[in-house]
Amino acid sequence: MKLSPYYYAQMYLSHYENALPLVRPLFMEFPDDQKLLYNYILKDQFMVGDAIMVTPVLDPGVSLLSSYFPQLIWYELWSGLRIQGGGTLESREVILPETPAYLK
Repeated sequence: MKLSPYYYAQMYLSHYENALPLVRPLFMEFPDDQKLLYNYILKDQFMVGDAIMVTPVLDPGVSLLSSYFPQLIWYELWSGLRIQGGGTLESREVILPETPAYLK
């Protein structure tokens, strides 16, 4: 519920301002990152709006999940942990029922 204002603002922008979908692949948000254009490993990772990156858990029993962090400072949504993105793939521990999500 705390993210509702963000979702409403992003839906407004999507409809009236930038014509981008609310949920979009990473390469739409980071068009200059060449690794995103040619890396098939990231097929499940996506952006919600322009500031939330999600790496969903799609397989049962997963304890480690790889996420790509573009060159920005990211914050884990649930814990606030600061992650220095370096354009690399990193494995992070999965704590269910929390969906791995990061804020830029």
